[in-house]
Formats: sequence, structure tokens, C-alpha cells
Amino acid sequence: MEKVIYFNGEFYPQQTPLISILDRGLCFGDGIYEVIRCIGGKFLLFSRHIKRMKESAEFLRIPFLYTSNELLDIARELSKRNNVSNGELYMELTRGEAPRYHQFPTEVKPNFFMVINPLREMPRECWEKGVKVITFPDIRWKYCH
Repeated sequence: MEKVIYFNGEFYPQQTPLISILDRGLCFGDGIYEVIRCIGGKFLLFSRHIKRMKESAEFLRIPFLYTSNELLDIARELSKRNNVSNGELYMELTRGEAPRYHQFPTEVKPNFFMVINPLREMPRECWEKGVKVITFPDIRWKYCH
């Protein structure tokens, strides 16, 4: 089965080239993303993720053109088309395509896409015996909206 993605209102085969090299998300990281776990076809804490994404878009002055219900319908359809009931849904909103200039333009159409991937299973041994980890402070969250 060919993997399907969602981009700006339509479903496409994943290999379809859709994003311009001039998209501000590529040039400047000018965008927002969310990752939502899907277990048994249910998207965990979906409304909280969408609320945060909308608030971040508002803070960055990127138009957010979808309702939570529309996004949930799209996510369910994407899950169905890819036959993924246990996975990770990745959503990204970028400011869109514009000539490369640091000051962001105000009249740009944002780009929005979703992909879903099957959940990567941890080896049984990790669950039974645990794993060794090293932690390190992640200060980038100090700067989040």
C-alpha cells in the first residue's frame, strides 16, 4: 500500500513533491508542529494539542485555517487510508512560500500538512529490564510561548 499524506486540503501519495524550496518553514523554521500519539485509532489529548497549536499560530501571526473537528476528521481519514491504528500523527503549519527575506510577509498563504507513521515498538527486553539513560537540561522550552 502506498503511504498517503495530507497537504493543504487534499490527500496525496507521500512521494508527491508539494513544498516549495522557498517555504519559510524550510528557510527559517518559521512554523509550528505537533506530534500526537494514536492508540487503537484514538488520538490522545487531541484537543489539547490543537489548542496549543492554535495559540502558537496566533502568537506567531500565522493564520490557522482549521477547526479542531476538521483536523480530527482529517486525522481519522489519514489513519484509515494508511491502515495505522497505533501510531504517531505529525502535523506542521508553516507561514508559507515567500521570497527569502528575514522580515516575514503578512500576505502569505500558510502551508499545513499531516503524516501518520506506525508506532515503533520498544523491544520487550527494554520493558522487562529497563534501560540506562543520561539526562540533560533542555533550555529551549524556556523560550516557548
